[in-house]
Amino acid sequence: DGKVWQVQLETGWVSFNADAQTQLSAAKAGGQTQVTLTQKDPKHNSITHTYEINLVAMTQKNTKSGTERRIRGP
Repeated sequence: DGKVWQVQLETGWVSFNADAQTQLSAAKAGGQTQVTLTQKDPKHNSITHTYEINLVAMTQKNTKSGTERRIRGP
């Protein structure tokens, strides 16, 4: 919606959680071009995924599967 960081999934744009919002905004403000995020799987709370966020290309890449998705920020 233009005010938060989101990732594009098959079902549409989904907002990152609050911790990721803070990390991404701080990284962007600090001039960083890449951030590594660890997020819990929304369907399986015991599983975590690690993502490399490219703030130049505006992409999210799953470090395990290699899946890359578009992101957008505020």
